[in-house]
Amino acid sequence: MVYSCLWLLGSYTGMAQPGIQERAALCMERIGQAEADSVRIRISDELAGLLQQLPWGAYRLEDPVKFLGFRKEDRTGAEMFSWIVPLQASAACYHLFKFNPPQRDVLLRVLPGDPGPPPAYLFYDWVGFTSKGKPYYVLFGWSETAHTNRKGVWIAAFPEEGGIRFDHRLMRKGESRSASLTFEYSRDANMMLKHDHKGKRIVFDHLVPAEERFSGSFMFYGPDGSWDALVLKRGEWIWEENVKPVFKN
Repeated sequence: MVYSCLWLLGSYTGMAQPGIQERAALCMERIGQAEADSVRIRISDELAGLLQQLPWGAYRLEDPVKFLGFRKEDRTGAEMFSWIVPLQASAACYHLFKFNPPQRDVLLRVLPGDPGPPPAYLFYDWVGFTSKGKPYYVLFGWSETAHTNRKGVWIAAFPEEGGIRFDHRLMRKGESRSASLTFEYSRDANMMLKHDHKGKRIVFDHLVPAEERFSGSFMFYGPDGSWDALVLKRGEWIWEENVKPVFKN
């Protein structure tokens, strides 16, 4: 018989009721122990509900929840919680964004088979910027296939009426504009994709095939030792080649 994390908490008779962060940790443990996909999703939904009860700024970094990603955006103070739910044949991705002021939460829940956007990537970092006076964020994500790793960046907007939008084409390479940029490469390779210059530049490894005959077969791609970048200029991210990373976040 499978028990939800909330039922489990009630079984600790004679003990002080755990706080939200401790209850979230119990939920994460139960996700790993559950065998059925439906149970893992149900417990993940409970975890999302618990994190929505957590006041903005109350997450204790000195006692982090295992396997729960947390990232505070430096300029705005907005918070992002991220976690993956392993399923029998795939995975689900959960992201909870907390903003203050005004105080509000935005839950992004991506299940297998959901039409995109949003992308089925785990977001591991983000950086805020403005374009024409409106606030946006760049989300940095990772995922994998049976033979490759994937990384990417997406322009995200969080409108006041709620939700999240991925349709703002604020990345530019020549005359081409896009709202996202993705990379695919070997499972044996590591790719750098992060922001520097205090969030005004996104630097990433230049990927090439191990041999020319593998062109287009991304399972054979990896860094060649050079870097390219997207540089924030007048509210747009402009592609530049052959840059040198200098991380001063």
